[in-house]
Amino acid sequence: MTLENYTSGNAGNAPRKGSGKMPAAIFGLVIIVAIVGIGYFLMREPNPVRELSSSMTATGCESSPESGDVSGNVSFGQPINWSQPNRAEVPDGNYAQISLGPNETGKYLSIQDYDLNIPASAVVEGIQIDIWRFSDATGAIQDSSVRLITPGGGGGGFSGTITGTEHAQAGNWPSVLTQTTYGGPTDLWGVAWTAADVNHVDFGMVIAVTQNGGSGNIKAYIDYITITIFHDGGLTGCAMPVEWGDVNATEEADHSVAIAWSTASEKSNVSFNPERSSDGENFEAIGDVPSTGDSESSQAYSFNDNQPLEVTAFYRIRQIDMDGNSSYSSIVEFVPQSAEVAGLKTVYPNPVNSGSAVKFDFESANTDHINVELYDINGRVFMIRQYAAAMGNASYELPSLDVPPGTYILGLVQGSRKYDFKIIVRP
Repeated sequence: MTLENYTSGNAGNAPRKGSGKMPAAIFGLVIIVAIVGIGYFLMREPNPVRELSSSMTATGCESSPESGDVSGNVSFGQPINWSQPNRAEVPDGNYAQISLGPNETGKYLSIQDYDLNIPASAVVEGIQIDIWRFSDATGAIQDSSVRLITPGGGGGGFSGTITGTEHAQAGNWPSVLTQTTYGGPTDLWGVAWTAADVNHVDFGMVIAVTQNGGSGNIKAYIDYITITIFHDGGLTGCAMPVEWGDVNATEEADHSVAIAWSTASEKSNVSFNPERSSDGENFEAIGDVPSTGDSESSQAYSFNDNQPLEVTAFYRIRQIDMDGNSSYSSIVEFVPQSAEVAGLKTVYPNPVNSGSAVKFDFESANTDHINVELYDINGRVFMIRQYAAAMGNASYELPSLDVPPGTYILGLVQGSRKYDFKIIVRP
């Protein structure tokens, strides 16, 4: 799915980009799409592992959550952007944030492309959005607009059309992280949705917020968003072909990666494809393992990745039905022994005087480039650099830090690994 900020002077004809417990009826199929933990922390330790469980429940079927890609801002109210929207790509405890002055309304934050696979014959019965949100001041931030996106139309670099009834809620955002629900199992938001609509890459939701009654700039934060699609299961009903057990990835003596998984039951399942990713988002198949066939008892499987990545990798298992449909296991993170000793060691001097250079020691297990950003606590970027990495431990230097005194974050990215270090700049 795609998570982005987007602009529209008229929410009904907005330009679009292309490409709690939840009650439900006993036969309703619940598809939860996990979208993001975005945001801002002074010292962040991203953990891109998503637990993508698939199970039968008393309310019907619950599918694997999917998270999406992040792009830029597009307008709704004033031209005020959500900061660091790229931190929405993984639920790592960070926040998307926007800073608003009195009576200001920011741009839309939009989420699309959920990789949903609702049966074509299913009848959509309801759509529910859950947002974990807060602000840094009580009584200042409110919803301005919460709506859905339907495929088709659009323009200006955004495909789809903002549609349906307005679901912005009255009242102020809390000052502590709180889950808020919009819609529900029987709420169609004023639109007759088809399975093709919600399966489309353009399907999505938007949210914009306003500052009402505060003084000075107030920030709003979003930690996590889920979308749940309720439907009747169509002709195939809610039967799940595989009830997943554990998935594990361990390093062997020859440095290959042994992937092991289990199922509690299987029905009409043909095979399993172990998949690997370097970022927890984009996966490729690396093998094929036949199913043992229909079973009501636990079954164990394994596969060896004999050409593993040299850096942190993510593994999941794709299950394929007799009819060609598929579902996914949870995602597991694997850190090779060579990568555990690598990374950012230290930054010095710290504190540093404004106008002076700063160095950092970095140990690399490969020669991938090191991308460096220096940004302040409001997310404003002051410096971007790229360094050719040397194998092993080496020192690198940032040129003169001609920035105002204050607190900054030095962010380093090499491959799928990210590091942050707080720097104090003195006059």
